[in-house]
Amino acid sequence: MMVVHRRSSNRDSFTANERLAILAEYEAAAPGQKQVVCRRYDVNQTSVLRWRKDQRAGLLEPSEGKHRGHVMNKRERADYVRALRENETLKAKLAQSESAVEVLGKASELLASMAKSSRIRIPETPDQTEIPVAFRTTKPQDGLGK
Repeated sequence: MMVVHRRSSNRDSFTANERLAILAEYEAAAPGQKQVVCRRYDVNQTSVLRWRKDQRAGLLEPSEGKHRGHVMNKRERADYVRALRENETLKAKLAQSESAVEVLGKASELLASMAKSSRIRIPETPDQTEIPVAFRTTKPQDGLGK
């Protein structure tokens, strides 16, 4: 288990590994002892709960070595979440577009094969260029031709 030292002032911050260690101790504490863990490290319970939320969202991960892990601030987190949602939306639109292109390709193949099969010659019927007598003369009907 990692040793976490108490902060010397409110301006000090914990490394990602220290936050994870405090969070693990907080989670393991009995319901009445959780606030005791917070007091021991001079940290607000709201901060610990935010760390838990960050950990579940994948924003708080163990860091290698002694360097401080980057923890996103509120605006960066909001931008990150917005970008993730936008990415999912764009992936869905891309999948829909790819499906449409596939359908259009199949329709094009079908139309091409239909055009090819329609080139089969059908015997022609004799042209009737002459209009039958009954249809040649038109008589104006009352009220319509005026």
